[in-house]
Amino acid sequence: MQYKLLGNNFAVIADLSKTYPIILASNFCTVDELIDTSSIKDAKSGKLPELKTALNGYENREFELISSFKWTQTGPEFSRRIWQEISKIKPGRTKTYLEIATNAGNPKATRAAGSACGKNAVPIFVPCHRVVPSAGGVGNYAGGADLKAQLLHHENGMRQVQKPTLQK
Repeated sequence: MQYKLLGNNFAVIADLSKTYPIILASNFCTVDELIDTSSIKDAKSGKLPELKTALNGYENREFELISSFKWTQTGPEFSRRIWQEISKIKPGRTKTYLEIATNAGNPKATRAAGSACGKNAVPIFVPCHRVVPSAGGVGNYAGGADLKAQLLHHENGMRQVQKPTLQK
């Protein structure tokens, strides 16, 4: 399914065979590019009106609809814990890689937390753009640092992206 989100192409692959859709992959690209780069090769085109409603809501700063979607992705146990922690970050807020790694059970695994963010197959639904470096700035993002800053700015309204505080 192809959408526009904040003026960017946004593609989603979902399992529609369940009573509720499960997001399998998403990214800021075309559907064809998403299929080419994902492990999902038997994707079928379809419409998901509630997703369009949720994405329109996101554009209007109504973020709760996006977080209501179920998602799945495979990866190592620590990565799955990281993705669960990221899913808890509320719109307009950020957490550092250190905070996410600590909450996932290993405060020394900040690089692994960053790696899990980079392998996140369902951005927006698992909002890895809300994870930032302890030193400040927005850090890396699969869609580019400018897109990450745009998403954070959008979620913060006109507020400035908060600088994370270091935990001791």
